[in-house]
Amino acid sequence: AAKGRSGYLTRRLPPTETRTALLGNYLLCDGRPGKVIKVVAKKRIGESNFITAIRETLKNHYGEKVVGMGGTFVVRAGRVKHHVMPDFSAAPLCSDSDVDAWLHYFEMRAPITHVGTLVTGDHGLDLRVQHFHGWGEHGDGGHYHYDVTPASVEYEAYLTPAASVVRVDAPATTHAIGRD
Repeated sequence: AAKGRSGYLTRRLPPTETRTALLGNYLLCDGRPGKVIKVVAKKRIGESNFITAIRETLKNHYGEKVVGMGGTFVVRAGRVKHHVMPDFSAAPLCSDSDVDAWLHYFEMRAPITHVGTLVTGDHGLDLRVQHFHGWGEHGDGGHYHYDVTPASVEYEAYLTPAASVVRVDAPATTHAIGRD
């Protein structure tokens, strides 16, 4: 089947599954009540996706002070574009267009709940400045990119500020390929 039309399958992993493939961005907390920011948005009016708009707003407000946040957001109405990774590529992915050609993109329907992190700068740590994955009870799921229904999309987010940012296993050499 043509790329993006072959479908995908999401499934629940057992609670004992702790492996991470390729990379992961995590918010760690002790689970107690604390400070959160609630963001509710209906209708996208700009070019930036929901998370990018939040990150850019924080950066504009705080300037050079790096702000990190993590949490969850739900798309309550509308549709979003996600990618789902196929098997790892046998050929090197040497450009953004190579990565884009390898990934499989799908439109996902609401409701779909996402978890992830954002940071307004990377402190030279080679971080993904935003990284959210989502899943819905109807089986849709993947890496969030943007909504495709700006006139009808509805978002609700709960984000908490990070006290610190930690990088584990920094690469010896880096690149800017595949960053979104």
